[in-house]
Amino acid sequence: MQVVRKPVLAMMVFALLMATSGVTTSAHAAPLSPGGSLQITFPAPAGNSHLAADATFTLFSLNSTTAVLDILINNNSSGDTGFTDRLIAFGFLATPTPTSATFTQFVAGTDAFNHAGLDSIPSFNGMENVCTWVGNNCSAGNTGLTAGQHDEFRITLSGSFDSTVDFSNFAIKWTDCTGCSFEIGGTIDAPRVPEPASLLLLGVGSLGLAAIGWQKRRNAKAWLHAR
Repeated sequence: MQVVRKPVLAMMVFALLMATSGVTTSAHAAPLSPGGSLQITFPAPAGNSHLAADATFTLFSLNSTTAVLDILINNNSSGDTGFTDRLIAFGFLATPTPTSATFTQFVAGTDAFNHAGLDSIPSFNGMENVCTWVGNNCSAGNTGLTAGQHDEFRITLSGSFDSTVDFSNFAIKWTDCTGCSFEIGGTIDAPRVPEPASLLLLGVGSLGLAAIGWQKRRNAKAWLHAR
């Protein structure tokens, strides 16, 4: 009687779990259609564990020439003694490349961010093409969104757009904090959609499990006939 060994079954189950697991990633551009949102987390830099922030990034509206973005930024820092932990800039890469970016509207919270343009946070130069900021420019400012505050606002991108716009390389800039300044990239919090190779692995694993079940039933029938 042919026997399928347990290690083979264990390997197939492991493959299935790997193919369907979730992952947090910001390595690839995230396409948004109107009304679509991204949740972005900015981890504390190695030099200051007090700092923390997140953002909700929504494509509020879109047509062939303009894309309106609704951006909610939360400064979740616990606060350094003697510092304000100011968050002064928020940048990202938009594809297709916009021809202009302008501040449109304050929505709620602290009215801190009030400028936008085709710029980038210095450490991400060449990797971003849109920035919004609170002070003089995307590189510097003496005001900001301080610890415990949030700001929701809208900016408008002009360009030539289709039904979606891709966004990636989100980053923020901190000042007035221990070890400052810091320029930190964020991660997009989203479940991973299995890539074609993973879907193939999932299919192979499913077929393998089905084959094991068929073989067990065949062996059971053969044993009954032999009695």
